[in-house]
Amino acid sequence: MDYISIEKYGPSIQLAYHNYAEFYQADTLAGKGSWLESALAVPTADGWKLKVMHSTWVGSNF
Repeated sequence: MDYISIEKYGPSIQLAYHNYAEFYQADTLAGKGSWLESALAVPTADGWKLKVMHSTWVGSNF
């Protein structure tokens, strides 16, 4: 995961980042994928919770 930005707005935090994954079938790498994601986290009595999360598929290597 590579962070693009982390910004605080009042009590909330907005994050933007690149997310990467490798997909395996048994012990063999079957492919890779990447996403551009963002989230808005808000504090609650039970700790931080995600209010909104968005994920955009960037690509794969299968």
